[in-house]
Amino acid sequence: MRHNFTSYLGSHLTRLVKISCLAVGLLSVSAPAYAQSISVIAVVEGDPITNFHLENRLHYLLTTTGIKMTAENEAQLRNDVLQMLIDDKIKLAEAEKVNPGLIPAARAKAIELVNDTYSSLDKSANQRLKELDLDRETVENKFLIDVIWASLLKEKFQNQFENAAKLAEQSLARLEKDLSQPQVKISEIVLAPTPSRPTAQNFDIANQMVAAIREGADFSAIARQYSAAGSASNGGRLDWIVTSTLPEAFQSILRQAPSGEVLDPVNIDGIIYILRKEGVRAKGLIDPSQTKLTLARALMPLDATISNADQLIAAGEMKKRTEQLTSCEAVEALNTEFASGQPSYLRDLELGSITPALRDIIEKLADNTPSEPLIFAEGMVVFMICEREMPKLDLPSFEEQERTELNKMFSTLSNRYLLRLRRSTNIELR
Repeated sequence: MRHNFTSYLGSHLTRLVKISCLAVGLLSVSAPAYAQSISVIAVVEGDPITNFHLENRLHYLLTTTGIKMTAENEAQLRNDVLQMLIDDKIKLAEAEKVNPGLIPAARAKAIELVNDTYSSLDKSANQRLKELDLDRETVENKFLIDVIWASLLKEKFQNQFENAAKLAEQSLARLEKDLSQPQVKISEIVLAPTPSRPTAQNFDIANQMVAAIREGADFSAIARQYSAAGSASNGGRLDWIVTSTLPEAFQSILRQAPSGEVLDPVNIDGIIYILRKEGVRAKGLIDPSQTKLTLARALMPLDATISNADQLIAAGEMKKRTEQLTSCEAVEALNTEFASGQPSYLRDLELGSITPALRDIIEKLADNTPSEPLIFAEGMVVFMICEREMPKLDLPSFEEQERTELNKMFSTLSNRYLLRLRRSTNIELR
């Protein structure tokens, strides 16, 4: 089954910035302090960026992410927002040069996305934006550039994107081969250096983001606004990954971190990664502890004061009574004969929920074969496995895996393309 980039693009765009209603604390972010007069702060190929644009975009970033602006980070945040606005101008100018026909369709799609994202059952998108004190044009322009950039990458790198189907098939084959290998689920924020934020400052802003997230800022919203990875449109969320395929720097810290933990930033070749550990599969997709069992048991009641010697005698008698049993119905009949008062069947029992000592015995037991007699407080017990439901293989679908490969390509191609455009664009800062 083969999918072209068009289907991916639709999926990619519909996942852009699904922002939920913000908590009261986030709504307390100050509205932009507009200057009394509008002034031009940068010019990109003759197209101006004003202080009005910067304040609106800064307010949008702070409101949606929950990042708090302080005296220490204000200058960097303003530089980041200015770089975002410059990059938007660069992307728009490139689209106008390569294919201006992309823009009208992208504008219609952006309007649709804003309406879908911010409207609710009882309020329109305009009402919600007004409540959040967000300028609609600022929000719409952000969505517009995202749509245009995705469309432009599709057109420029069509051949590379068409290879995603083959890569998805290879990735699924590797997953099937490594079913029992440990896996981890993570979310990511990837910070690539920019002209206004070299590697050292990139690391500083990453530490500020981690601190903000740990205090309640929105990881997904920050990923959408800041991350250079293709997963940004999905709030940074990634599918399950075989742990051994990750860089060693990630493996060691992920092994030690509890699920839900936001890890300290990691610098790999100048790219800064912020990871959140979402979950772990210690034994991969076929973790036997998730096996569900139906057990039959026969319980021979014993006096609590019975001696060890008498226990051995009872065990011998129990073994003779059960060793020839080949069905759970026979075990049930024996339990009825013993009149133990305990139910004959234990259903939907997860192997991982059984005590370790008993689990080791049950796990090795063949179906419809009686166990050795076991001593419990209630008496002598023999178990038999009636049904064994192995955990279902939660492999991603072909479409999901293809989307993962497309995200990887999108990230790499986007960063390289934008870097090349920055170098060739006439940018004047004022």
